[in-house]
Amino acid sequence: MLAAPATNVAPATPAPADAETFDVDDADVVAPTSVRQEMPQLRPEWNITAMRGLLEVVINPDGRVDAAAMRRSIHPIYDRMLLHEARLWRYSPATRNGTPVRYRKVIEVVVTPR
Repeated sequence: MLAAPATNVAPATPAPADAETFDVDDADVVAPTSVRQEMPQLRPEWNITAMRGLLEVVINPDGRVDAAAMRRSIHPIYDRMLLHEARLWRYSPATRNGTPVRYRKVIEVVVTPR
């Protein structure tokens, strides 16, 4: 029997208490761009049909993922793999007035079996 997945990944590096986190609603912030954002592969034995999930990541000013959480689950096993993989992702960080900032990004993940 498989253990239930953790839906949140603890922050890799705690943000300073006064660190502001920006998102898509902040018009004066240039969003981060993906440098490395690989998705885990589905396995046929999971019997997953096409699904859409939501993954939220917090990207620090160095372009690393500080935290990740599933906002809409895809499958318990896939969710766990995706959260693990998200910690390895790298971005060109978001900027505000040319200065790198923390950024919360919500990613729609669409999986389809081969």
